[in-house]
Amino acid sequence: MRPLKPLSIIYNEKSGFHASKHEDVYEQLMTVFTEYGFEIQVFELNENTLFDDLINNVIHRHSQNENTGVVVAAGG
Repeated sequence: MRPLKPLSIIYNEKSGFHASKHEDVYEQLMTVFTEYGFEIQVFELNENTLFDDLINNVIHRHSQNENTGVVVAAGG
């Protein structure tokens, strides 16, 4: 079995990315990416999150794997 590739999704809590009314679409996206070998982790940026810490966590996560994966930043 091949190791999973990291996929990190970063979004701003106040952006237009809200799955609360679209759980079915969100679940479908997560299923598809998982089927393609990605290990998905979502990071939420809000007033309680230190930006530098969040980015350092994402960079650390992606530097642990030979396949550096994908980082997506979603904003509105």
